[in-house]
Amino acid sequence: MPSTSHSQILTLQQAKALFHQLLPLSPPELDARFRQSCKIAKEAIAILLDQDGTLVPEDLQSIFDVAYLMNPKVELSTVQRHFAGMRLISNPEFVAEKLGLRVDQILGDDGLIARIQKKQNEEKSSGRIPLLPGVYEVLDYLFTVKLKKGGIVTSSECQPTRSCWSAKNMLHFFGNDELHIVGADDPRIRDPEATADCPNPFLTKPHPRPYQVLLEVFGVSAAEVFAVEDTWKGALSAARAGIQCFFITPVAPSHEELRREFVNGEKDLSQFLAGRFNSAIDFLSFLKFAARTNY
Repeated sequence: MPSTSHSQILTLQQAKALFHQLLPLSPPELDARFRQSCKIAKEAIAILLDQDGTLVPEDLQSIFDVAYLMNPKVELSTVQRHFAGMRLISNPEFVAEKLGLRVDQILGDDGLIARIQKKQNEEKSSGRIPLLPGVYEVLDYLFTVKLKKGGIVTSSECQPTRSCWSAKNMLHFFGNDELHIVGADDPRIRDPEATADCPNPFLTKPHPRPYQVLLEVFGVSAAEVFAVEDTWKGALSAARAGIQCFFITPVAPSHEELRREFVNGEKDLSQFLAGRFNSAIDFLSFLKFAARTNY
């Protein structure tokens, strides 16, 4: 693993250049959001991290490979456009429509979702899935220099996620005695009202419950942590739990989606959109700036 230097600090203008707004803001509003985000990053005592697409590449290729065997007309661009950050089991009708399949081909022990899950679990458990560029450096900085608590909130299943980090010898890298994971099959997020025939009996993202579980585990309030996600659905889960969320993604979610979900929902959650960075390296540079600035 590469070593990390924590000495290079940005100027104010350089830090602002890396910090991207998620919804249109006036210059004074953007400056206020930047100040708020610096304060959050500086004062947080724990960090809650998405996994797929944020720490490791999202395995959309496995979805395409399995779907293509069932319908050779499926295109990779369709998978990339519609299924990034999505828990497939949460909407089998939508999956069937986009892939040109019947719903009965999506569900069941030998259905599309079960086949994809098996393939993705094998990839994660093997440790072959790499970290995204800059992620090791971010984790190294956060948990050897700054924080003592961190966990993963993921739409993947718990055991393959744990196996993934075990294979990388990084289970204890998150500042805890153990790596705390809330996955899509975690009994702590099971919906008590789910019926026996419910295709997804778990309160997965964008429900707030996955993030609420780790707040309870760490014994902290939402104001004492921040989340890092790469999709608006994950960020919505954090926001609904009252947690400020940073995005790491070179492609910003659409303003229309963000307005629909964060501004025009039951209540305005746009205050929890802390900012977006194009890469983990840019986010690391911002964290270092925030740690030493009084701006």
